Amino acid sequence: MTLLQLGYFVEVCKCRNMTKAAAKLHISQPAITKAIQELESEYGVQLLLRRKNGQELTREGQFLYQRAEALLHQAEELDAAMKQLCKQRRVIRVGVSVVFIQLFPEILGDYQRTHPGLELKSYAFGTVELQQHMEKGSIDVAISGQSDSLPFPSRVLLRERSYFWTRRDNPLAGKTVIDVDKDLDGTPIGLFRENISYPRNREVDQFYPLRGEAAANVLFCTNQFGEIRQKLLDGVVSTFLPRHILDDCPQLVSIPTTRPLCFNLLAYWNGDHISSQLLEFVNFVEEYIGAEGQGALRGVE
Repeated sequence: MTLLQLGYFVEVCKCRNMTKAAAKLHISQPAITKAIQELESEYGVQLLLRRKNGQELTREGQFLYQRAEALLHQAEELDAAMKQLCKQRRVIRVGVSVVFIQLFPEILGDYQRTHPGLELKSYAFGTVELQQHMEKGSIDVAISGQSDSLPFPSRVLLRERSYFWTRRDNPLAGKTVIDVDKDLDGTPIGLFRENISYPRNREVDQFYPLRGEAAANVLFCTNQFGEIRQKLLDGVVSTFLPRHILDDCPQLVSIPTTRPLCFNLLAYWNGDHISSQLLEFVNFVEEYIGAEGQGALRGVE
């Protein structure tokens, strides 16, 4: 039994004439006859009796007609609901952490070009704001730094080491590697802490001020990326961030360090089950970072 066979059978029941049913369905009469014969053969019963005034239902035919009509109606409703669901899911709302937003225009642009029937909407938020928007359902997927208490299913996309960022006119800018135990004596530091995988107290205690011959001067910690960027450009502080985060600022330079911090980039979503559309997008971002973006994002020479 198929929905197509049931559809032909129901139309014959309504028209009480195979020729009229065939004309209404825009198919040949033999196709309808064959479909009904297949149903009768499958169940070993006769469904229709030919009379002078048209087709007449047998008891078995009446039983099938009543239930087939209801089943076809349910199938139509299901088809409409699925089409509406797919139409709604043709939009993906992506929230990206402000510290990583500059890495994503090219990724999002490439995904949009390869998926012309889908609309991507991207937003930049801090990590806490991303979680709030996810809880409210105003974004579908978030790309952010790792959080110790993330209440959502997630996947790590990138593990990246930190670099020392400073102005080009800083005396440390000429170094090829920053020794965090020796080179930062009194250097004013501003920390962007929202996406670092250590809590603030461990951050400061384990890295800044630094034990050894030199100690950095940590002026402040902030979750406002724009504040760190402006303080760097003004020469007020230096900081530790992933490489290429501030490549749009020619006044600044990034230098590898000893004992770098770990930055983790991950994707997360709300709910235990991710839709096929979101899964495809997450896979695309992960593959993009692992292939095209490997050198640019990770700072691999």
